[in-house]
Amino acid sequence: MEVTLNKDTLHQPEIKDQLSEQVAIDLNSKLNTYNDPKKGIKILSRLMNVHEKTFIRLINKENKPGPQTLLKIYRFLLSTNNDSELLQNAPEIVKDTLLKKFSHLNNNTQQDNKLSFEEEFSENPVFTQIYFYLATGGITREKVNYKFGKYGEEILNKMLLNSIAVCIGKNSLNILGDNQPNFTYEIINKITSSLLKITDKHTRDEIGKYFQTFRFDGLTEAAFNEWIKIDEEAYQKKILIAEDKNNHGKIRTFSYSIVDKIR
Repeated sequence: MEVTLNKDTLHQPEIKDQLSEQVAIDLNSKLNTYNDPKKGIKILSRLMNVHEKTFIRLINKENKPGPQTLLKIYRFLLSTNNDSELLQNAPEIVKDTLLKKFSHLNNNTQQDNKLSFEEEFSENPVFTQIYFYLATGGITREKVNYKFGKYGEEILNKMLLNSIAVCIGKNSLNILGDNQPNFTYEIINKITSSLLKITDKHTRDEIGKYFQTFRFDGLTEAAFNEWIKIDEEAYQKKILIAEDKNNHGKIRTFSYSIVDKIR
C-alpha cells in the first residue's frame, strides 16, 4: 500500500506540541505499510538517513524533530528533493518550522540561486566534488578557486545561499550545512560514478590503501538476505569508527556498497 501525503489529507493535530504529533502520525502511517514493524523501522530509517534510535523516539513522540531531520523525513515521505514542491505539500506546521530555519526555501527566493540535488549530482561533477570536500573536513574558498576556478566559486556561493554549505572559523573553512539531501538509490549511484573518476589511482595496487570487490551468484532468498545483513553490519561498524573523534584525520575517503537483485 502506498501512502500519499499532502497538507490537505494529513491529519492536523490540535495539541501543544503539534510538530512532534504531526511527525509521529506521518511516520507511523508509513511504518504501517510494513508487515514487520522492526524491519520497517530499519528500512525507513536507512532510507531517510535518520538514526534508528531517533526514528523510534520520533514515532513515540519522545523527541521534537529538528529542521534538518524534518527535511530528511519529508523529502522521503513526499518523494522529492525539490524543496518548493515539498513546501507545497507538507503539513502547515512542518512548512512553518522549515521556513523559520531555512529562509532560502521560501518561494520568493530567486530561481537563479536555487539548487536541485538530483540535477546537480546527476549533471554537475564540480558540485559533487565540492560537496565531497565539504563532507570530508571542509574546503576554503581559495582552494575551491584553485581547483575549480570562478565557476567553482559560483557553485560554492549557491551552496552557501542554500545552506548546503556553511562557512566557519578564522580560516574561512566551508563545511556541510543544515540543508542536506536524502541519498536515494539514484543519487548514490550518481555520486559514486563521479567520485570514482577522481580517486587516487596510484594506490590501487598497494595493499591496505584500496579495496574493491565484485561478485554475482544465484542465491536462495535466505542467502540473499544474509548478504544484505552482512553489508548492513559492516556499514554500522564503519559509522562507529567514523564517529569516534580519535579517528578524525586528513584522509578524504568514501565507502560504497550495494547488494541487489537482477530482475
